[in-house]
Amino acid sequence: PEFSDGADSPSRITRSARSVVVKYLIGWVFKDGIVNPQDPITPETLNERMESYVRTHNNFLYNYRLPLHKIKSELVLDQCRVNNGHCNHVCQFDYRDLKFECLCPPNFSLDESGHACQPIN
Repeated sequence: PEFSDGADSPSRITRSARSVVVKYLIGWVFKDGIVNPQDPITPETLNERMESYVRTHNNFLYNYRLPLHKIKSELVLDQCRVNNGHCNHVCQFDYRDLKFECLCPPNFSLDESGHACQPIN
């Protein structure tokens, strides 16, 4: 979806096979030319919109029945601020894939752990 203030909003759903908790991660990327933008939605507004949607769909979101009192939203903890996200070099949030990732300098690639850089042979 696109926000009216010029931000694209990719989303990702994370499920656990042993859990009844479904987590939606919503992010946005501001378009070029947007200066000092504010977040297009707050956790409170997101809660209100989710509750309204679920209420109008008989407490369902897709195939999931959601009790209204269980809906919550919160800001994502910036994992890069905690021990550099366990990255040896650079940690950043990928706003398109909605995940934190480690990056390596030129001529290096991530090892199997996804955190350490090794020279490219």
